[in-house]
Amino acid sequence: MSAEPSAPNRDLSLRGILSEWVREVVGIEGRLPRTFGKLFAQPGFLTRATLEGERDAYLSALRLFLVANLVIFLVGPYVGAVAFGLDGYLDERVASSPFFRAVVERELLDLGMSAETYELRFDFTIAQHAPTFFFLMIPAIAILTKVLLPGRLFGEHLVYATDFVAWVLVVILFGNIFMRVMGIPLESLLEDPVFSRVATLAVVAALIGLTTWYLSRSLRTVFGLRGAGLWTRTALIAAGLVAWLNAYSFFLFWSTVVAVRLS
Repeated sequence: MSAEPSAPNRDLSLRGILSEWVREVVGIEGRLPRTFGKLFAQPGFLTRATLEGERDAYLSALRLFLVANLVIFLVGPYVGAVAFGLDGYLDERVASSPFFRAVVERELLDLGMSAETYELRFDFTIAQHAPTFFFLMIPAIAILTKVLLPGRLFGEHLVYATDFVAWVLVVILFGNIFMRVMGIPLESLLEDPVFSRVATLAVVAALIGLTTWYLSRSLRTVFGLRGAGLWTRTALIAAGLVAWLNAYSFFLFWSTVVAVRLS
């Protein structure tokens, strides 16, 4: 009678299983820190490496995006990253806030609901819709760059867009952490409406500058753009991205309003 085969040498403890899962997600060769280093220090490097078949030493575009989403999912709620809520739409610093405020006031009258109850339902509902934001951002950017650079295959644009959105996710996360840390000593100053508006404009300007820097560097690295062609397409992609963000913000608002009304 033959002996039963021995069990594989595998650590089935909680720590062992979790370690195995981490290795499955990020690899055991130190690819995660290398990937994030290239993502920030050399915009477009990872996309170029993918197109040239030399990305084995780094996380793939899809895996990088999934890891960035995992980090946002785990850490984001504690720092307010990617948080959509009714307060954001009604904020007086937002140019379109009077429009949103009028819609909400009409909904409160039609539904006979208190402002507090409506806000709770709105925030809960929009939180269910918000995860689509970054998933849909990838094809939107890929289509935009394909229109501006039609000579390249769509798959190349898709890889570029996936790497770019992963960069956006991490920037948003660390940007929120930075603002939370800086908000502690500046809390009293931020209560001043003028200072608060100036601080908001400064943050927006910094994000625009950082995004412009990333777009210009990555477009040059991946697509070989130079001179006027580079800056023209950088400006058009940035403008298209802002337009898409605003359009999707409106879509999220209206889909949430309809869902709350039907609930």
